Amino acid sequence: MTGGILAAFATLSIGLAVPASVQAAEPQPQGCGYGTGGPLAETICWLDMAQFDSAQAQTPQGQAMSVDLPGGVTMSFTARLAAGADGLRPLAPAALPTWSGTPIGNSAYVGTPGKPALYQVPGRNGGWLGEVTLDNISVSRNGVPQTAGYAFVMADAESSNKFEGLRFTSTSPIAQIANITPAGYQPACGAKLSGLGTNQVTCMGQGVRNAGDIVTSTESPTRVSIALHNDNDPVGNVNTTRQGMAFGVMFSKVQVTKVVESRYDSTDQFTVSTTEASTGAAIGRATTTGTETGATTGESTILTQVDGTNVTFAEKISGDTGATLDHYRSQWACTRNGNAVPADQLAEGGTAATVTLSVSVGDFVACTVTNTAKLGSVTWNKVDRDSQRLAGSEWALTSPDGTVTTIVDNGAVDENPAVGELSVSGLPWGQYRLEETRAPEGFERMTDVLTWNVDGEHQAVALGDIVNLPSQPPVPSDPPSTPPAVPPTPTVPPTTPPGSPTPTPSTPPGLASTGAEGVLPMVLVGGIALLAGIGLTIRRRAQRG
Repeated sequence: MTGGILAAFATLSIGLAVPASVQAAEPQPQGCGYGTGGPLAETICWLDMAQFDSAQAQTPQGQAMSVDLPGGVTMSFTARLAAGADGLRPLAPAALPTWSGTPIGNSAYVGTPGKPALYQVPGRNGGWLGEVTLDNISVSRNGVPQTAGYAFVMADAESSNKFEGLRFTSTSPIAQIANITPAGYQPACGAKLSGLGTNQVTCMGQGVRNAGDIVTSTESPTRVSIALHNDNDPVGNVNTTRQGMAFGVMFSKVQVTKVVESRYDSTDQFTVSTTEASTGAAIGRATTTGTETGATTGESTILTQVDGTNVTFAEKISGDTGATLDHYRSQWACTRNGNAVPADQLAEGGTAATVTLSVSVGDFVACTVTNTAKLGSVTWNKVDRDSQRLAGSEWALTSPDGTVTTIVDNGAVDENPAVGELSVSGLPWGQYRLEETRAPEGFERMTDVLTWNVDGEHQAVALGDIVNLPSQPPVPSDPPSTPPAVPPTPTVPPTTPPGSPTPTPSTPPGLASTGAEGVLPMVLVGGIALLAGIGLTIRRRAQRG
């Protein structure tokens, strides 16, 4: 324990610093400690009474004690022990549970460190056998006196059944926090429970079965005390009756945690914080770094006003130029002592950058803000005229910065495994262009360019069906035209020797003459046919072109 009790002055140092970095959290206190389970377990710090000195506490000046608490809070008081109406049974510090049957330490506030119980030594006498008073209670924060924002806790640290009991007294009204009653136990104070809401509460047990433990609280008192009553049944076994008590201090706690589901930009970082709304005083702060997906302030202990203190839970973003929370969906979720705070109590249903909640003594308010990047996505289908999916298309996607990404159906970048259905996500804000670079086999490539914008209001874009038409079959070419045959040239008869008469060839009946006057018309007819064939060929080629 940091700082022990020296002579009449005890310093039980806790020394909890306000978290100021990622994953920062208050260390486990040394002068008081938290157990697990049980009502308000997160906010009740049970005072470690290991240095309580029964003899010193019985002196007129009592035993001065001081406790350093979280958030720069210091509490001081004087411990006194006095005899009861029926005598005095000495007390000694003890760990929880004080015995195997006590609920506190076994069923609730389990694992509380140190020796928070003051436990009677064995004896045979019964009746009211002693009272412990913590007097002259004062609280300061950073040297400034405080008169509100905390509570003392007083509890039965044993199990009071037949003819056993406790009497709680305070300068402020006393309320019941819990009646810890494990299965098979009878409730605490079965014979009598009186005075709740007043400055003195009496709890008396009954029956022989193990009984539960009562836990009470009183806000901002200057003096508290617990008196113990032992079994005084004339036929009872008073040799085994022992009683115990425990004191705790209850403040309030707040915590904020960041969860990053995805980042808009890899350089984006987040800071979460808690502050007192009215003064702006910082309570806790945490910031993500690198690729961390979360950060937390840890549990920060605070003092509150009598009617509660408003605490603001906030987030902000940092990173490269242009980093903004507009690029994210923010969702807050808060609990108060483990119970969900309704969304209508959170600003904008929990989607704003801040949440402000009232925190009272004993409250542990924990909020988590989750951020999801508002990146865009686009989907489209490649189909034929009958809306049947087509495989094998390829595309070029141009981003706002001019980067061109190749997308292949069921290949690079495509996130949809179905044939002919394409999907791309993780698109930053801006204008996009999509062009088909390769059509499915047997289909014409689409030549249109598709454009759209991704922004704060438009992230999920569906382009729908993109239709491809079948490719046109090739037109067959015409065979070349054959020019008409030219008639053979007639055979010229041998030349007649000079001086010989020129014989006149005879022409068979019915045949044309083969002389010059017969050849010329045939040549002319052949030439005209040839020209007609050439003209027909030229005309057909012109039609095909």
